[in-house]
Amino acid sequence: MHVRAGTAEDVACLERKLPSNAVGVYAAHFALQQAGEAAFLIASEADRPLGVAMLLRTAVAPRATAAYPSVPHIAHLQVREDARGLGTGTALIEHAVELARAGGSAAVTISVTIDNDRAARLYSRLGFRRTNVLDEVAYLWTSSNGVGHDEREVQELLLKVLRPRSATRDEAVDAVARVAAARTGLTLIGIDGFGGAGKSTLAAAIAASVPGSVVVAVDDFAAPIIPEWDWERLRVQLLVPLLAGRTARYQAWDWHQNIGGEWLEVRPRGVVIVEGVSSTRVEVGAPWALTIWVRTPRELRLARAIERDGEGMRWNWEQVWMPSENAYAARERPQERVDLIVDGTSD
Repeated sequence: MHVRAGTAEDVACLERKLPSNAVGVYAAHFALQQAGEAAFLIASEADRPLGVAMLLRTAVAPRATAAYPSVPHIAHLQVREDARGLGTGTALIEHAVELARAGGSAAVTISVTIDNDRAARLYSRLGFRRTNVLDEVAYLWTSSNGVGHDEREVQELLLKVLRPRSATRDEAVDAVARVAAARTGLTLIGIDGFGGAGKSTLAAAIAASVPGSVVVAVDDFAAPIIPEWDWERLRVQLLVPLLAGRTARYQAWDWHQNIGGEWLEVRPRGVVIVEGVSSTRVEVGAPWALTIWVRTPRELRLARAIERDGEGMRWNWEQVWMPSENAYAARERPQERVDLIVDGTSD
């Protein structure tokens, strides 16, 4: 299988061998490529076209464009019925991603209809994450028999980070404010990093600068008898109700006494910041609007942890928690998939 840019000669071939429901769509795709507004991609085997895709300069749907302006967007992915399951869609997407990367883009997006679970699973495997940016998209097209059609569907924008950007604390605060301003309703921010890196400090700075922000600490879902922390409880008690438009209510766990503490409420609007070690882990499955990794040298992180928790907790840090953090970072490599990397050395 080979993926390449489409040519003028391909237009007539595609109309015969990979017919579309919309008349003239391939000619329109090629015209966009000729105008420098898109890349028109064809996956083929010998002279047999298997699928097509477009890499646009940016998404077209209004909310997607507002949330991620100037981010390249993969669209119009179509695969022959008899070529599905052969990796055709994957090849087209990966080729588009590499074009976006070669063009210097820090990220790339793709949209999925909210009830298309099969496509959503594929995009997730290819490194795209949910954003909770939803658009109702209308399709007006005329079939070959001349009958007009008007269809509508709700699509969610998915994002793949290609190159995390370095940012100061102030720049990270500004980035959250911009992302929040482009959204209505809920904006989820994930702040990840090792223990003692400065995640709570950054979260507090964001909350102090962005009106309506709420901070949720991963430590509220940790307990001595639970390895790492209880991300399933965070998902059930916090994310599920918030994403359904309901007020979330969760119990902050008292780690030292190993008992449930106070119950806290979070309303389904504004900026909700989830901060803590492995907060952006894959199992959480949150549609993050922005993810941040706070980077700080080990020696400083350990010194901060001992100052905060006392010398009696050194063994736990050096023998249990830090090795666990390292294992998470080695397994998921979160510092490579976040949007921003912030230096946490300043107090």
